[in-house]
Amino acid sequence: MQKHLSPSAIAPGHAASALRWSLALLVAAGAVCGAHYIPAAKPEPATIGLDPPCEAWDVAASAMVASLIADRSAAVDAKLADAVFRLRRARKYCSYGWRALAKQDYDALLDGRYRRNP
Repeated sequence: MQKHLSPSAIAPGHAASALRWSLALLVAAGAVCGAHYIPAAKPEPATIGLDPPCEAWDVAASAMVASLIADRSAAVDAKLADAVFRLRRARKYCSYGWRALAKQDYDALLDGRYRRNP
């Protein structure tokens, strides 16, 4: 036969100790779970302007995107969002020093695929 203890039968010192351990375990579990949601470290972008090759590509690509903005045709409007996305991504790549990846986006912007089809 099993003997049941009432809460009043537990010594006050033991109850406080159990409460502290429970609280400590809860805080530790929360810290572990919270650490899961902290974003992974990523390289910081350079705070200065783009390096010379990126700057030249960016000027040409920006002019191309500006010409898309000026064109109000439905065909070009459909391509505009992708062109702006590529330009922003290329700039980010350059700011992190990933010039080869940036060049791929700049080349895509400048190779004619975003121009208006006749």
